[in-house]
Amino acid sequence: MFGYKYVFIALVLSFSGNLFCQIDGTLDETYGISGKISLPISAADFIIYDAKILEDQSIICTGLIKETSLSSQDIFVAKINSDGKFDTNFNGVGWISIDIDDKNQYAKSLALQMDGKIVVGGYHFNGSNFDMSVVRLNENGSLDNS
Repeated sequence: MFGYKYVFIALVLSFSGNLFCQIDGTLDETYGISGKISLPISAADFIIYDAKILEDQSIICTGLIKETSLSSQDIFVAKINSDGKFDTNFNGVGWISIDIDDKNQYAKSLALQMDGKIVVGGYHFNGSNFDMSVVRLNENGSLDNS
């Protein structure tokens, strides 16, 4: 529909005691639409591997994205506000695609530093083997060049 591939993120989380999933396992219908969010991403392939909750109840998630116009997969990081919408203060659109070397990259985990920076770990294919990849972002989604 409209050239978008919809991304479904199913998370069972507790924000300050407010559950997104009820005790009986049903979705908390007060979050998003009937307990779910769907965000449009124009991509040929997309997977979320890790997500963390921030103190303000927003969500940082990471994984891989293969944009329709590209032949390789890139690292993907997004910030979703507590209302279930992309945080447009994060890279201007709420997400960032990071290309390390024009080959396939996979972001498998993330950590949040005390200063708000985001560390993403994974691996990438160098043409013959796989190498470790580590990327650090500032709170606003820009690459940390320090």
